[in-house]
Amino acid sequence: MIRFTVRELLVIIAFAAMGIAALRIGGNLATTYMACVGVLCVGLIILALVGIDRNCAFAIGFTVPSLLYIGLVALSDKREFDPYAGRLPTSQLFRPIFASLSSTIYKDVVTEEIYPDYEPSSRFTSAAGNRISAYLSLHPSIFMMTAHATSALLLGLICGKFGSAVYYRQHLDTNSGEP
Repeated sequence: MIRFTVRELLVIIAFAAMGIAALRIGGNLATTYMACVGVLCVGLIILALVGIDRNCAFAIGFTVPSLLYIGLVALSDKREFDPYAGRLPTSQLFRPIFASLSSTIYKDVVTEEIYPDYEPSSRFTSAAGNRISAYLSLHPSIFMMTAHATSALLLGLICGKFGSAVYYRQHLDTNSGEP
């Protein structure tokens, strides 16, 4: 039987909130989120190597599929870090999310001044002249790295809980009681 403790639920909610914020804001928050995911994975790898009981089963169930997924993304071509060119199902799943969260920002390349009402097709000109460039509000590759880290976490959680349930079931059958 798959059960969650209060501590597990709090960790899941914290990572979900941080992941959603990292996808939405990007930048340093996305970097911090990916570092936290890395620390969590390293901790679970250590637990998988030296742990015992149900925690070890969870750690193995979490790390193996997560690392395989991250390896698949890392070994694929650079398309998986472009939201509009990725071929993996997770890349395609995050495509409309990126499109809805990202917007175009126009700013002066010299002064970094943002022009919120600038229309490239209009005859609006400013003192900046031709120095106005278009930028996306979210960096596509950072967004996709964050999205793939979130996918690896979700896959790891599901498989880790499955590994823990299998461990529980095996010991319930062999011991005819609680493990």
